[in-house]
Parts: sequence; structure tokens; C-alpha cells
Amino acid sequence: MGVGHRHIRDVLIDELAASDLVKPVVLDAGCGDGRLLDVIGQSIDVQLCGFDSAEYGLQATDFIGSQVAGADIRRTLPDGSWPFEDESVNIVVSHQVIEHVFDFTQFCAENERVLRPGGFAIHVFPTRHTILELHMLLPMVHRIRSHDVRASAIRLLTRLGLGSNRELADRAAAAAHADYARTYTTYRSWRELVTELHRQGFRVSYRHSSRLLKQLVLNVMRIDRKGRASHPFVEALWFPLVRSLVSVTLVVEKRQDYRSDWKMHGRTSSITRPASV
Repeated sequence: MGVGHRHIRDVLIDELAASDLVKPVVLDAGCGDGRLLDVIGQSIDVQLCGFDSAEYGLQATDFIGSQVAGADIRRTLPDGSWPFEDESVNIVVSHQVIEHVFDFTQFCAENERVLRPGGFAIHVFPTRHTILELHMLLPMVHRIRSHDVRASAIRLLTRLGLGSNRELADRAAAAAHADYARTYTTYRSWRELVTELHRQGFRVSYRHSSRLLKQLVLNVMRIDRKGRASHPFVEALWFPLVRSLVSVTLVVEKRQDYRSDWKMHGRTSSITRPASV
């Protein structure tokens, strides 16, 4: 089981413990072969569903959902819409998907559409703030806009011994992967992400983000221990470091507790003002 999948499962368990949901419907947006759904289904009593696209040639149609049994797996609709009905799921999850989403406005709108009131989503993905481009494991190349500069940087950094693919020292391979980064990835800033999610009416939190970094460290040290959520103030101190080193954990909630009758429209103050002399 991968650290990322285990992290999402543990976060989901904790979020469910704080809710009143019973056998919720969990949707994996961009499910790939379905391994995340399989991990969740083995640990939690839920209904599983997911979808993905084979339009871009990155994965075969028969690959989608191939590693999970008993889940409702569908294909993304031609216009990019999610193939599920309005307010049909309680929870949306995704792992390393949002950096591959080009129309983030549509992604957020579809999140909002399929979630039932009181539902939530857990998305784990890298932002523009990360130092390493997590597909090639090369520093800063995802921030470069010029194709020539990006391809040259990929080649140079690989020749210096960095990264996960020695073939990228080749000029043609470096150029191809620069094209991949341009065509199939979009790294957004935290401000961009939150602005759009707020526009769609979601609560937004990065709680649990430090847990992934801690879990990765524990995994390297071969210590089998589950991380815990930190106090919000502690998490806020951790967050700049976390988003620079690993993926963030974005928790969004379709929930609104504020009521207009809490406003003090026209009400007199309970404080008695002294009479004028």
C-alpha cells in the first residue's frame, strides 16, 4: 500500500469519525486503476464509485478501475463533466489528480454538483509551491514557462545526477518530457485554488497536510505509526514547509453553518447608554 493511499484512507477515517455519515458513497475523481478505492474499501464500510478518462492516451480504457472489485466505475463525459447525478455522493477523493486538471473551475463546480449537502472532499496533490516536480523529481522545472529553458533544465539536472529517470539526459527525451509538463500538468498556487473553491461556496482547509510529510518520514525510518492531525495553529506553522516538500491535503466541505437571523439588524444594544445631561 502506497503512503499516499494510506494517508487518504486515514484522513477519511478521521473525518468520518467526526461526522454522522453511515455507509457513505465515496467517489474517486480520476480513479486510475482503482487502487485508492480498493484501499478504502478494505478498511471502511462505504459504497465505492469512480471515474477517469482515457481521452489523452495516458492510460488504456481497460486500465481504468482494473484493480478494484464491486465499484461503480464510469468514464468521464465528452464535455469533461463527471458521469454521476446531482447530489449523489457523500465524499469525493482524489490522489495526484488536480495537477493534471486544466479547467479547475469546472472541476470545482462538478465537486459541488455531485456532493450532497454536508458532504466533503479530500484531495491530495502538489501545488506550484513545491520545490520538486513530482513526476520527474527534478527541482523547479514545473515553474519554467519557456519550452527551451525547461527542456535544457531537465537535461542538465538529470546529467547532474538528479531526478528519477536517467534517460532525460538525452536531448529528445528532455524535450518530450518538457512537452508532457506543458500539456498534461498545471501547478496552481494555494491562493488560486482557494479563491476558486470559495467562489463555489466551499469551506476550505489544509488540515491533515503535515500528516503526509510526517508519514513519509516515518516510512523512511520504517516506523509503523499513524500520524495525527495537529492543532490548526500548529498546522498553519507547518504548512509553508509542507507545500514546498510534498503534496498538500485539501479538505473542502459543502457546508454552511451561518444563518442570516444571527445578524443584529436593527436590534438595540444590550448595553444601557447613560442618559444625556
